[in-house]
Amino acid sequence: MAIKIYTDGSSKKMLLSAGAGAVMIFPNGHLEVITKYLGNKTNNFTELYAIYTALCHALSDFGSTVPIEIYSDSKYALQAITGNVKAKKNLDLIAKSKGIAAEFDNISFNWVKGHSGNKYNHLAHLLASIAIEQGLQQSD
Repeated sequence: MAIKIYTDGSSKKMLLSAGAGAVMIFPNGHLEVITKYLGNKTNNFTELYAIYTALCHALSDFGSTVPIEIYSDSKYALQAITGNVKAKKNLDLIAKSKGIAAEFDNISFNWVKGHSGNKYNHLAHLLASIAIEQGLQQSD
C-alpha cells in the first residue's frame, strides 16, 4: 500500500508572502502534515516546493522502497517534474524535485482538481495558508 501525499502552495502577492503545505496519508489512516513559510515567492514556486519538501520528508523518513502517490492541483508543477512541460523558471527546484523523485522505486504523480471538495487537497491548501499566517506573525 502506498503513502498518499497531497500538496499545495499559496502565494499572497499583496502580503509578499507564500507558503507550502502537504498532508501524508498512511495506509493505516494516520496523517502527518508539513507546513513551510517561504517568504516572497510565486505561486508556481510554492506548488513545486510543496511537492519537493514532501518528497524529501518521505525519502528521509521512509526510504525509497515505499510506494508514493503524489497529488497536486497544479498541472504546472506536476508536468514540470515529470518532464511533460518545458519550464523557464524555477529550474533549480524542478531539477532537485526530479532528482528526489527518481530515487523512489515506485512513485506516481496525480492531478486533482483544486477546490472541488477533496478533503485532503483542501487540507493541504489550509496548511499552506497557515504557513503564511505563521510566517507573517513571526515577522511582526
